[in-house]
Amino acid sequence: MEVSELTVMVGSEQPERLAAFYRDALGLPLLPEFHDPVFRVGGAKVRIIRHSAVEGRNREPARVQINLFVEDVRAEWERLTALGVPFAREPEREGWGGVVATMEDPDGNYVQIIEQVRG
Repeated sequence: MEVSELTVMVGSEQPERLAAFYRDALGLPLLPEFHDPVFRVGGAKVRIIRHSAVEGRNREPARVQINLFVEDVRAEWERLTALGVPFAREPEREGWGGVVATMEDPDGNYVQIIEQVRG
């Protein structure tokens, strides 16, 4: 299989609230050519949709996680914490050398910010 693009669809009971988080708190660029809120995330896209089978907060937030690779996890964690974004895990160095912090979006989905090993 040759894949030409990746889009992660995130279903929500309140897509407008969720889209505001990804746009305003995370600062992801909104792509205006789509009907639903669609954000550019590196070489992929995240699409926020209203889904009839989704109710309330995610009861299994670790099942699927969005990983955002950034230059400085601690700086982003401080900025997002000041905005009131809840974190399930504060920045922590992993055994492989990188730094990871895990936040929750308004629906309780895990979004991780990851700093790669520099070298």
